[in-house]
Amino acid sequence: MNSVNKYWLIASYLPVSLFSLRSSYSTSSGGKTLFVPTPYACKLAMVDAAFRMEGENLARWIFNLIKSREIRLCPPKHLTVNHTFIKIKREPKEKKPEEPYISSIAFREFCYFQGKMKIALDAYALNEEDIDKINLVLAHINYFGKRGSFFQFGGTRMVEGELEGFILPIPSSHKSFKPDLYGITQYLDELGEVDAKDFFERINSFSNKSIELGKHRVLRPYLLPYRQVTSSKSYTYYRNDS
Repeated sequence: MNSVNKYWLIASYLPVSLFSLRSSYSTSSGGKTLFVPTPYACKLAMVDAAFRMEGENLARWIFNLIKSREIRLCPPKHLTVNHTFIKIKREPKEKKPEEPYISSIAFREFCYFQGKMKIALDAYALNEEDIDKINLVLAHINYFGKRGSFFQFGGTRMVEGELEGFILPIPSSHKSFKPDLYGITQYLDELGEVDAKDFFERINSFSNKSIELGKHRVLRPYLLPYRQVTSSKSYTYYRNDS
């Protein structure tokens, strides 16, 4: 379907704390952050919110409804990425019962946003009852990415047609693509084999089944509407001019 004919349910969130979500390629000692929550993280945040609202039945319903739907994000206008080293505890190479963890240092990045973040969900064939339930679930989400990366819900609206200033998958034929505005590329994860019968059990934290990278969770390259403005050894400032 042409994106011009699409309907989108767009939720807005206001960042109220630092955001951090490490890339799947990062190590425990070198954790560069993504600049936006991933589609995978957004969908699981909705499932988590549904669990907290009404339990497993609503969570399953939400998961089956959104698992195959496209999610796009529009990041806040201003982004400052803080580069820092922190103290961590990790397991030693030579394990000792009296010292299960040792002190170490690790590189971490944290995002400071200014402005609203928008999350767009493909609303094709959704009826009013579906949209009302999704709106309630979206209102119960209070963080994305790492725990403590808090966001405040700011409402939803329906939009028809082309999305301007949202992340774009690569390759992209979207008319909204402007090379001078999309200066950042990052790999974001998404749900993989959505038709797997046991997929819901695999995302359930209380299940023994696990998510396999490359099968149930896949990485895809996206263009982000950010351009680097300035940088130093301790921070980098980006701006979304879309």
